[in-house]
Formats: sequence, structure tokens, C-alpha cells
Amino acid sequence: MNIEHHPAFGIAAPAEWRARIDAAASPAAVVKLCIEFLSGRTPQECADLPAALQPPLLMSHAADVTDYAFRLVQGECGSGAITPELHAMAAFFAAASTRLSLLLAHPRPGRPAK
Repeated sequence: MNIEHHPAFGIAAPAEWRARIDAAASPAAVVKLCIEFLSGRTPQECADLPAALQPPLLMSHAADVTDYAFRLVQGECGSGAITPELHAMAAFFAAASTRLSLLLAHPRPGRPAK
């Protein structure tokens, strides 16, 4: 898998997903990508995550993404056994959270931040 370094967090996100996150033009588009990313996870991949870090049942707002990103990165930092799945999830959601922060800090003219 092609990996690209994420400078804000010092972890890597898959390059193809990172490009899609970076291209997202609105917070709603980032949330939609997160839902798409989660829907592509297999039951086994999800089972590889610690119980406390399972994906939320509902992800419909920017706050849902940032809250989950925080939990994943915190779990990765505090875990003695980082699995590839935990690392991939933390990297993806950290990148998504960073993009949301940028979009919400600088909303496009004429469009309210969502």
C-alpha cells in the first residue's frame, strides 16, 4: 500500500484516501468520506480494534469525526500493542480531523460552515 506521511500528527494515512480527504471541499464531504471509509472495513478489521475503539454506530457531524479521531490517536499512543488496523484507522481519522479543522476555520465565502 502506498503510504504518505501526515506532518501534523507524525503518522501515515493511505495516500489514496489522503488525497480524497485533502480534496474535500466541505465538512459534509469529509464526513461522507469517513462513512465511506468505515463501510469499506471488513468485520475482521473492525474486530482487530480494541473494544473501546470500535467505530461509532452513527457518524453524521464533524464533531463525530473529530471525537473518534481523538479516541483512536489517544488509543494508539497509550497502547502497548499497536495493530496495523489501529494505526490505519488513527491515521485516516487524524487526517480527516485536520481537514475538518481547516475547513471550519476558513469557511468558503457565501457558505456557512456545517
